[in-house]
Parts: sequence; structure tokens; C-alpha cells
Amino acid sequence: MPSAVIETLFRGESLSPQRPDQERVQWVKRFHLAGQGLWTKLAHAGNPYALAQLGLVEAVGKHIAAPHTFEKTHFLSFTSDEAVALRYARDPAPEDPDDIDKASRSDEPWSYTKYAVFSLRISAREPIAAGLYLHRYNSGANVAVLVKGDEYLQALPTSLRKTEAFRLATAYSTDDNEWLVLPADPLNDGTLSACLRKGSDLEVDHYVESAFFIDGESAFLP
Repeated sequence: MPSAVIETLFRGESLSPQRPDQERVQWVKRFHLAGQGLWTKLAHAGNPYALAQLGLVEAVGKHIAAPHTFEKTHFLSFTSDEAVALRYARDPAPEDPDDIDKASRSDEPWSYTKYAVFSLRISAREPIAAGLYLHRYNSGANVAVLVKGDEYLQALPTSLRKTEAFRLATAYSTDDNEWLVLPADPLNDGTLSACLRKGSDLEVDHYVESAFFIDGESAFLP
């Protein structure tokens, strides 16, 4: 039976020009476009069959503990702790953090946004296995698989829990209260979508420089 507990998961994204993977910044900025959302790195010319080739256990472990070996990951890392999401969003550190505030309205062109925190609202999740849940979001229009990192890893067979990779994955996942989100809308070719679709359950908070409030004032005057 689906859980009726309402909870929210968070993901931070830096838009800093100092961020080494600027291609990722451009994908993040697609969020407000029609029919878009939050893309996984699979969209960056990744292999749509990699998840099936690796298997879920290895893919989860690589994503958490050795991301350099699974750069075009199918997952998006979220956390149940908004403070953790903000920490990731502020890396690299903004030049003038005191000049940045949470916006009360959307900065759809991303002109003033220095970093962003995405929130995924979970009103129901259906257990599949230990630490694995099916989540139908945006009023059931979209589907994703949720992996509660520590719960999933601790349920693995003893033989897999003896490895150094397991130890690292468990430590990272626990420290960050990490959840992995796998967009799972099916595509015509039999693979899964690489996009977590924006909608009533997936929104974003923009953290903007002060010029956003000054330059945008006139747009809201009668």
C-alpha cells in the first residue's frame, strides 16, 4: 500500500561560473521551459542502457561513492535535509554570499540566480523492496523510483556489505540523508526518461542577488 506520509526531498544546484561542469548549468536552466524539468546527467550524451548493464546495486553504489565512474548517471541525488541541499548549492561558494537572498517569485530567465534548491513533494510512495519506492508525482502524470540510500544499502546481502565500496556508499548516504531519484517515465524505445518533470510536486526556489529585487520592482507596479 502507498505511504500517505507527506514529505519533501531537496536538491541544490550551483549556477556559479566557477562550477567546473558548465554543461550541467545549461541543463538546469531548462527547468522553466515548456515540457521540461530537472534533467539527470544521462541527458548529457549518456548511455540509456547503462543502468541495465550495471544492475541497480552497482549503479547505486557508483553514484553515491564513486561518481567519477558513473558520470552520466541515471539518478538525481536528493536529501531529506534542506540544509544539506543548500550546502551543495553553495559549492563553489558565491563571491558575495551576503548579497544573496531567497526570491519570493521565479527568476525564469535565471538572470539573477546564483544557486537554486529544487523540492520534490512526496504525498505517496509505494514500497517495492527494502529502500525502494515507486512514486507517482504531478497528480499521477509522471513516475519515478525512489531509493532511500541507507535503507537500501543496509538490506543488501552480507557478502556485498563487506566491501570498501559498501562502507563508503553507506557513510556518504547516511551523512547526507541521501535519496536517489530515478525518473521512470517510459519512452518509446524501451528506455526511461532522463527528466524529472516540473509540476505541482516539483518546484524550485531561486537564490538571487539583490539586483533582482531592484530591477524587478517596476514589473510588479500597477
